[in-house]
Amino acid sequence: MALAAARLERVARQLPGVLFQYELTAAATTVQGRFLYFSERGPEVFGVPVHEVLADANLLWNTITVEDRRRMKQALRVSAATMSEWRSEFRLAREDSPARLLLATATPERLDVQRTVWHGYVEDITERRLLERARHDAAVAEGANRAKTEFLSRMSHELRTPLNAVLGFAQLMEIDQSEPPGAGQKRRLKLIREAGEHLLHMISDMLDLTRIESGGMTLQPEPVALREMAAQTLELVREMAEQAQVRLSLVPGADFTVHADRTRLRQVLLNLLSNAIKYNRPGGQVELALVAGDNGHADIRISDTGVGIAEAELPQIFEPFHRGRQATSGIEGAGIGLAVTRALVQLMHGRIHAHSVAGAGSVFTVSLPPT
Repeated sequence: MALAAARLERVARQLPGVLFQYELTAAATTVQGRFLYFSERGPEVFGVPVHEVLADANLLWNTITVEDRRRMKQALRVSAATMSEWRSEFRLAREDSPARLLLATATPERLDVQRTVWHGYVEDITERRLLERARHDAAVAEGANRAKTEFLSRMSHELRTPLNAVLGFAQLMEIDQSEPPGAGQKRRLKLIREAGEHLLHMISDMLDLTRIESGGMTLQPEPVALREMAAQTLELVREMAEQAQVRLSLVPGADFTVHADRTRLRQVLLNLLSNAIKYNRPGGQVELALVAGDNGHADIRISDTGVGIAEAELPQIFEPFHRGRQATSGIEGAGIGLAVTRALVQLMHGRIHAHSVAGAGSVFTVSLPPT
């Protein structure tokens, strides 16, 4: 018998949980419980020495939250009546230990009319439940992202169709030779067109961001000559710069060829150049330079002499819908462009970095891998 007990102890030491035997005796007017066996790992979990648990079972029961304790004892009575497996999840109420979730499982054995003993095991399932919750939350989030992507895709189509009609009619009225608009009408038509174009751009950015977050955006990388791309993109924003009285320049220097998606890289440059112009000041300047970066990367550096960004706001500027103090500046924007820009750069295996001094301008650097 001593040899068998010694073997049991050696086995119990190798288990991460607690082995136990619990006996319940139902007399005429009372029900009493006691532990017949409690393995050596028990004190690590419950904080009560083995000999104390064997002497007084209530010392262990008191380490369990009141609500769970009542439920567990009720489940024990049901198990004793039906001779079914006892299985209970419970939480510890120990002040000297972080909150843990445990699972007790035991098989009942009838000793006689009054006595039932359970042979069981207690294990810590905190990490398992956290992992299950994380997987569940991830599945819910993935489903929500798919639904959001589908919703925004449909909504963008539904919004673009009438919006394009509004913009088309506004443009036709602006150039109507048979019934030319007056000066006041031209000004209002211009406002309609600009507001519509801004809304159309916001819809496109929202759709891009949602597709990126859901993993639904695919790129077509190819060798791209940066100097040609930079020159073409500067021409696309030249009219905007002239209206804002901002000078554009492409700094002379070496050319680089990078591995990138041509369309998405142009979108990145347009976003950064448009911001550099929009947040600049009359008489300001925007420069685009191509320089050698680290590890063979090519850096596209866009600098401006605009209003700059406060140091405290820099860590959040690439977060969706974050505009900082620009939210009250009167300059149109939804805070989506930079989030889309960073996501596109990362999809092209690149990096983007911003440096700025409030009141003195900003420098955005996009670093892309070579071919």
